[in-house]
Amino acid sequence: MAIQLPLGISLRAEASFANYVTVGNEQSVTLLSAPQEVPLGRALDKTSEERVIYLWGAHATGKTHLLQACCHQRAERNQAVCFIPLAEYHELDPSMLEGLETMDLVCIDDLQAIAGELRWEEALFHLFNRLYDQRKRLIMTASAAPSGLTLSLNDLTSRLNSALICHLLPLNDAAKLEVLQRRAAEVGMELSLEVGHYLLRHASRDLTALLALLQQLDHASLVRQRRLTIPLVKEVLNA
Repeated sequence: MAIQLPLGISLRAEASFANYVTVGNEQSVTLLSAPQEVPLGRALDKTSEERVIYLWGAHATGKTHLLQACCHQRAERNQAVCFIPLAEYHELDPSMLEGLETMDLVCIDDLQAIAGELRWEEALFHLFNRLYDQRKRLIMTASAAPSGLTLSLNDLTSRLNSALICHLLPLNDAAKLEVLQRRAAEVGMELSLEVGHYLLRHASRDLTALLALLQQLDHASLVRQRRLTIPLVKEVLNA
């Protein structure tokens, strides 16, 4: 089934649970990939009937990747899915949240983007209630825990605190290297341990920036007809 998206928004085709490095975040991935009909608490062998997940973590911990992986997984199971990136909220309207309780899964990314925007906060509060009443699944991501969002609507903060709250931990260097090697393999490029360690020592340690650099290196490798080596990395970094 097609995924409902705001105009101009697309999902990354490569976003999947299979290519997410779970080191330190295994429980969060277990929850996110639980079948729609299984209450989230039962996915953790608990008695909770909760069906709402609040996923938070620092930049480049993979929140959007996991949220889009949820969308792809449920769409493949012929479920009705909606993805809303609130970082783009200036181009959207809160009224778009009306009627989404008909979806099997609603995914809302970057909740912190609308903190202090009362119309959006009220619309999200009412959507939360409608989805809860219909026993539908809601997954939200943010850069901070509910108490750290400085929301204007206390009722929304209370609702968010009632969700199953998952904290995504940053990846260590070994896990970042695994991510880089997987991404390189996806585009047919070999990233040796030597080159990978060099990148971690001499480039940005931010995973998003590292992946962008890897894309540059792939392009440079193709254009110059050269393997990915430390000299090539130096050329690209110094360009």
